[in-house]
Amino acid sequence: MTLKHIKTIVTDMDGTALTSTKELHPITLEAFAEWQAQGGNLIMATGRLDLGARLYASQLNIKLPVISCNGALIRDWETGKVLYKNAVPMSTMEQTVAIAKAHDVPYHIYTTERLLSPELYGTMTRYVKMNEQAKTEDEKTPYTITPDILGALHEDEAMLKMLVIIEDNELLNKVRAEFLKLDVETVISGPNLLDVMVGNSTKGAAVEWLAEHGYLELETTLTCGDNENDISMLQSTPQSLAMCNAKDVVKEAATFISEVDSNEGGVGRFVKQHLLG
Repeated sequence: MTLKHIKTIVTDMDGTALTSTKELHPITLEAFAEWQAQGGNLIMATGRLDLGARLYASQLNIKLPVISCNGALIRDWETGKVLYKNAVPMSTMEQTVAIAKAHDVPYHIYTTERLLSPELYGTMTRYVKMNEQAKTEDEKTPYTITPDILGALHEDEAMLKMLVIIEDNELLNKVRAEFLKLDVETVISGPNLLDVMVGNSTKGAAVEWLAEHGYLELETTLTCGDNENDISMLQSTPQSLAMCNAKDVVKEAATFISEVDSNEGGVGRFVKQHLLG
């Protein structure tokens, strides 16, 4: 196997670059640092809002545009300028919020500016803890807790996705079926996590957008992921890596499978073995 032609790595975060404790594994952090030192490009592609991954972007010394909200947003990381967004219309979000409320399940809304949640629950508790541990204000995640989420939106604030947290698989599938009756797409982004977005909000479409606008070449890019929301990205490039603990449908979309999972620095070990000289 030779991957010496690879110039750009596009990596998912949770379950790929991040361990189960939501930290960058030392081997992965070291491998990406060496990759960049040798002139390689590194791009983050996450289901999170990019502003909720500031800490990791800082640790990885990210300079290139960041793909977030499963491809619904691409932001120039150095200038903060939004390069691309695929917003959810207010009428659609009102319907998705109604469904979440009807089933009494935790939900958050991701916008171009912040995270919004009706209560301090679900993944919001993680961001509160991360903010407490942040060393600088720039590493903190902007969020608002308010029962009137939609009423709290600013005039130019675009909604990008809804995240619904449902631990019961039967209920998750039921709620997902109701969402799909609307003009939306849904994707699993993690255990018990269901993302709701408008059409063509995929990581794969975002990678292709970056290629069309000169930020990367598909033929010289390695994409890395572990979950359902990474499949389109893994399929967008000739060379791709799925984590060994991914579902079979994800592995089938990839060119390579890591030898170990993210808790053992799987993506970092792969980069060291196959990309670094």
